[in-house]
Amino acid sequence: MNTTHSLSGRRRGGFTMIELTITLLIFGILVALAAPAMSGYISQTRVDQAMNGLTSDLAYARMVAVRRSQPVTVTVSATQYTIDVANPPSTTPLRVKNVNVNSEYPGLTLSPALTITFDSRGLVRSGVDPANGTPVTATRSTQQASLTILPTGRTYRAY
Repeated sequence: MNTTHSLSGRRRGGFTMIELTITLLIFGILVALAAPAMSGYISQTRVDQAMNGLTSDLAYARMVAVRRSQPVTVTVSATQYTIDVANPPSTTPLRVKNVNVNSEYPGLTLSPALTITFDSRGLVRSGVDPANGTPVTATRSTQQASLTILPTGRTYRAY
């Protein structure tokens, strides 16, 4: 009886080049199919981040107005928004915050352009429709998000 084994008769473990190539090809196809959906998701996330920032800054402006017992003005344009606090006895307001939306979120625009003033009680004195509030919309390519500034000074965001 011959008990010697030859290595040439046994199959070695591992993957063949064809198996690896087919696996990589399938993976590449799946990535190519998922990329457009991921791009839209990232774009919508940036729009949502911008609106969350604006919502937070509006609440901050309202809080500053109450704390200082001074009017605070928030000016929104297509590419930026600013927060200014009355600075008596000077006639020049003190700029508390300036956010350039285009540099932080490229391609994003805000609309409409408006100026909102919070009084010392945190209520909106001017710049908001007293019946329904005023919507602000952020747009980036096909993605949009909006919030509504209410006459009470609060913001409402529909998701």
